[in-house]
Amino acid sequence: LSRVNPWGVNCLRFNDDATAYLSRTTSSVGNRRTFTWSGWYKRGNISTHNQILFQANEPSSDYAFFQIGGGDTIYFKDNTVNGSYSETTAVLRDPSAWYHLVCSVDSTQGTTSDRVKIYVNGNALAIASSITIAQNANFKINKSGIAHYMGYNPLSGSSNKWLDGYLADIYFVDGQALTPTSFAETDSTYGHWKPKAWSGTYGTNGFHLQFEDSNSIGNDTSGNNNDWTPVNLSAYDVIADGSFDVGSGGNTFATLNPLAKGDAITLSEGNLKFADTSYDFCHASIQG
Repeated sequence: LSRVNPWGVNCLRFNDDATAYLSRTTSSVGNRRTFTWSGWYKRGNISTHNQILFQANEPSSDYAFFQIGGGDTIYFKDNTVNGSYSETTAVLRDPSAWYHLVCSVDSTQGTTSDRVKIYVNGNALAIASSITIAQNANFKINKSGIAHYMGYNPLSGSSNKWLDGYLADIYFVDGQALTPTSFAETDSTYGHWKPKAWSGTYGTNGFHLQFEDSNSIGNDTSGNNNDWTPVNLSAYDVIADGSFDVGSGGNTFATLNPLAKGDAITLSEGNLKFADTSYDFCHASIQG
């Protein structure tokens, strides 16, 4: 059956054990210098492997990606642009929290530090290390005819690049470098950071994934019809969890905490399932 969240805040669960991801191959060239990715992310596994949020790659080793690194930092990289990357100092290690992540890229900027900006919950993050991205560099993202992924890195060593956790309210705006306030705002009653609708244009390869209907998981609701193909994802991975918008009247669900469990416990399915080999313990966490 199709399951639709009446509050409009569905999220999609990615289980790394199931090798689940979304894919789309561009048919038209977009703006390869300027673009913005925005989405809400709740962590599953807290582990040492990299987890891909958004990636573009060709069959060779050429790629660009926005990901959570093995050290729980966030970074953007394109190995076709002098191996360029920008990595944040902040780490994301709370498995009960929803994080609003924004990666805003504009290689046309004259100041190096303005070419890639990464935000969490409305705040710009300091960059710990960065290899200079050349002015007016063209990235793999938005190149015509190449595969783009969310949740997966298909290159060598890809077995350690699966996303584990939840994504919600994903925007990609082709041709504009935007700030977090384009997609979220501070709630006037509760004071928390909450999603809001983007009211501008999307550009050629832009899209909006709301996961409104579990029968059409990768449906683009921007009007561009830039739909995504789900792989190893089903209706049961579309979950009505409004916990990142407390004031909406949505649901808030507890998940098991990978940071508060015994060694005999193995968690899976977005920290909703556990296996126990010796009567060990595991705490649950919930965002207030």
